[in-house]
Amino acid sequence: GQSFGMFTGGYGRTGCKAKQIPASKTRFLNVGLGSISLNWVKRSDEGVYTCSVFSLSDAALVSRSFFHVTVFAGPVIDTHSESTTHARIGSPFSLQCGATGKPEPKISWIKDDALIQEHNLQFEVDKLNDVSILHIANMTKELLGEITCVAKNKEGADSKKF
Repeated sequence: GQSFGMFTGGYGRTGCKAKQIPASKTRFLNVGLGSISLNWVKRSDEGVYTCSVFSLSDAALVSRSFFHVTVFAGPVIDTHSESTTHARIGSPFSLQCGATGKPEPKISWIKDDALIQEHNLQFEVDKLNDVSILHIANMTKELLGEITCVAKNKEGADSKKF
């Protein structure tokens, strides 16, 4: 089969050709040449589509082709901690951020316009399924303030401030 990529919210169309066979038709499609059109493509449209050609004389399957459709989407942060959270100085603290998209988004954390490295003395970042968890073992006055979660893939980016 063939593979095609489409984008969420867009329009996708792929064709299938039946062999030049007398007395044949494409099921649900025009004779000889057919197409599958998807309007307002969404993630659930992803999958395998089939084009089948049947004989008019005895309804026997003459030819079949398969198309795999992949739907690409920019990240959407859909799992996160409350926007306003309270931390206690001297206590542990954590934030969660998860996103969907295709390809799978990479999640990073930003504090004071600087990228937080995954493992350092002040922060640790873990991943549980598709959720990134930023841990602060010991909250200090210097660490208080705005922290941003950023989800990116080649289709775009989304962010959430805490």
